Amino acid sequence: METLSLRKNYHPLCDRHRVEMMPMSNMPSQSESTQHCCTEECTRQYEALAGYYDWVDGGEISSPADSSRTCGQDKLGMYLATYNKETKREEWRCPACQHIEVVYL
Repeated sequence: METLSLRKNYHPLCDRHRVEMMPMSNMPSQSESTQHCCTEECTRQYEALAGYYDWVDGGEISSPADSSRTCGQDKLGMYLATYNKETKREEWRCPACQHIEVVYL
């Protein structure tokens, strides 16, 4: 079985607030690659294997209107890499192969 290698320096944006997320490596229940939104009261987190999800009261809860995208090449959760407010352009990237999808809202 082939082992996937994740990039070390990727910086996902929160898919709701479009602000840079921060690592959660200081929490024992989270993987080293888990990121969280720093916006007050936002429960959004990102992890490459799971994509985006909400973390409420210590349990993962994915919302029905989940905006997560999955890379067609390696099946990992893509992350929101850039957002242009003026053009409403989102750029989604895979944390392993760097496959890019561009979306206009």
